[in-house]
Amino acid sequence: MPEKLILRDHLALDRTNLANERTFLAYLRTALAFIILGASIVKLFPTINYIIAGLISIIIGISSLVFGIARFYQVKNKINQKYYDQQSLASQKQNAQKSNPRTKNEMAHYSSKILPMQETNSKTFTRN
Repeated sequence: MPEKLILRDHLALDRTNLANERTFLAYLRTALAFIILGASIVKLFPTINYIIAGLISIIIGISSLVFGIARFYQVKNKINQKYYDQQSLASQKQNAQKSNPRTKNEMAHYSSKILPMQETNSKTFTRN
């Protein structure tokens, strides 16, 4: 079973997801502004120079929207991947602890049998 996240971790994950959504909405707002600007220029000024400028603005808006969508999903996948990698590492750690047959009592039993070592003046170790 994966290690449970504490409240601080949940809040940090939520803040990161919300920041990603805010960034996507900024891309969306910028894209809509370029598309509306381009459509307005084409509609209000029917000369060829303005039509080209309006079409360029529309193309910039559409490419900004596509880039924003791609970036949103890329960052979302990275966030999820990092979160699930941490969860899998925690579960691997717990599985490793479960597979170790020695309990704390057994470890204390073995450590009490080991004689402490003391350093002598000749830089050699002897048993007490």
